[in-house]
Amino acid sequence: MFRDKVYRVLFFVVVTLVSHTVAMDNLFLIENPFAAKKRDNVVLTLDFPIEHKNKNDFFIGQDTGYSFEGPIRRATKSLKKVSYSHVFEVNKQGAYECPYNCPDNYAHENGKSVIEHIKRRHNETFGIKTFEPDEADLSAYIPRKRTTGGKRIYDDICERNNRGNYICPYNNCKFATKSGKEVGKHIRVRHDADFDLQAFNCETTNLDAWIPYKKKYADICKKNEKGEFECPFNCPDAYANKNVKVVSQHIRARHDKDFDVQAFDPETTDLNIYIARKAETDASRRYKDICKKNEKEEFVCPYNNCNYAKKIGRQIGQHIRARHDKTFKLRTFDSQKADLDVYIPRKKESGGKKYVEVFEKNKKEEFICPYFCPDEYTHKSGLALCKHIKTRHDPDFNLQLFNPDTDDLSMWTPRKRKRGHKRKRLENIKKIGRLRKRRKVAI
Repeated sequence: MFRDKVYRVLFFVVVTLVSHTVAMDNLFLIENPFAAKKRDNVVLTLDFPIEHKNKNDFFIGQDTGYSFEGPIRRATKSLKKVSYSHVFEVNKQGAYECPYNCPDNYAHENGKSVIEHIKRRHNETFGIKTFEPDEADLSAYIPRKRTTGGKRIYDDICERNNRGNYICPYNNCKFATKSGKEVGKHIRVRHDADFDLQAFNCETTNLDAWIPYKKKYADICKKNEKGEFECPFNCPDAYANKNVKVVSQHIRARHDKDFDVQAFDPETTDLNIYIARKAETDASRRYKDICKKNEKEEFVCPYNNCNYAKKIGRQIGQHIRARHDKTFKLRTFDSQKADLDVYIPRKKESGGKKYVEVFEKNKKEEFICPYFCPDEYTHKSGLALCKHIKTRHDPDFNLQLFNPDTDDLSMWTPRKRKRGHKRKRLENIKKIGRLRKRRKVAI
């Protein structure tokens, strides 16, 4: 038994050594050597080359006095490794060149792409292991489908640079790309919108044609020190903004309704055009005419002893109508005739009580409930405290009518306890605690 195992190990060692040194074309392997029954007289041998006609022929080895019977098969794969550098030449740029007489001068860094090119343009049955340049027809070439039938290709109108890229046929144009379709797109965008490859003629076409790039707002608007785009018109507002779209909206609103960037020309356009605002048609009044500005460049309310300030003038107008004059209008306002000491107090300020006057505060500056509250309720918000009083003490509570000397401060309405899922949940929790104690005791 031990000897049989040794022979089996030696068999695999011999196979591995031979497979690395000899091609598998003339090698015969014994198929399923361990399928045979165990015998006392067993040998694992190899002998090559061997000629046979039938796959199921038997070979008996007698090199060492032992023999083994089994079916024999011939291997079809070869272990010979062939690299791309053995077949293809490498140019200065490190790319593999096509070994055929290729009119395209095809070269690529990836060897697989070179093989695909050869199968597509030279030999459909090309194989890197069977290729021999001395026996192969290197002049073979399969033309492209689009060249059949007399159709033109971009090679007929474009030259190629050192990298094999197509160069635009127009004068003073340095555009170059690998794809001919991209050259066609470039010509339609920059030279001729009606370009057609089949009808193109270098002799009759104006090769100096050039379609300029579309204008941008940066081409017509200058930038100030803050990096904002300035209005190109003679604008009395000296309008500027970092967003170009906002500048275009300003131009259409204040200067030219039909403004177009592509058609704009500062030499032919009247830059003094200005469309006045609706408020400026009757009287050229603006909030900067009646309000001063503070350090933050905010409009300050023109009334006396009022520190209200906002950046937007409309908010100043809303503030004046709410706190000073309900009939305020920007057009008719006159600071000399108007009473600047007028002030309309808020509802809480119109003789009414405040939360601070009724409720006391603790150290945390929270309002304390004035009733004899078992919850000892406190809150920073006076409104929340009023809601608590209405739900727990007095449902008819009124802050303005409240008097701690005359009102009954012992009023209290307890919460309505529901004997629902909450109570059951507590009972279940108690049961779980008891079970855990029992388990601990049992352990």
